[in-house]
Amino acid sequence: MKKRKFTLVNTLANEIEKASYQKVSVTTICDEVGCSRQNFYYYFDSIDEAIKELVDVDINDISDFQIKANALRAILTIIQKRKVFYSKMFDSAESEDLICKLFLEKLVDLYDNLASYFVRGYSNKCKAFTRPILIQFAMADIALISDWVKSGMKEPVDAVERKAITSSRDFFVRTMEEYIDRYNAEHKK
Repeated sequence: MKKRKFTLVNTLANEIEKASYQKVSVTTICDEVGCSRQNFYYYFDSIDEAIKELVDVDINDISDFQIKANALRAILTIIQKRKVFYSKMFDSAESEDLICKLFLEKLVDLYDNLASYFVRGYSNKCKAFTRPILIQFAMADIALISDWVKSGMKEPVDAVERKAITSSRDFFVRTMEEYIDRYNAEHKK
């Protein structure tokens, strides 16, 4: 990532930590960095796009192995690294909606990758067929994440993971296998 773009994204995170998502403006970010608004808009169409970039950078900082081994742990680790920023993002409905959409998108992609490794019979042809269950599964994890952040992140990551595992992991594998079996049966005809 270019140095200026990286500086803009980190300044955005710092400004949200100081104030809130609602109070941050492109002007504030640019004044802090010492660049023009045009410079910000060269890299991003909006503050929301810059936040998306920040989430992408945070996820890319975690090794592929960690993400593939446990997508939920990866997201929880990201949140812990920028505790104040993500706490502020869960402060209002508008910013919570944005961050949850970004995490949902990432989790669905990560779960899709996990399914291709661990679920028998999973293929590119049945990805679209199984997408609804991946979204449902990711939404359950997003609800856990949201509750955890709003409670001040007092529970250790392991405890949040255990909740997720006991509530949905077995259901996920069974449902994915049922979807794949149904998909294969329908497409053998």
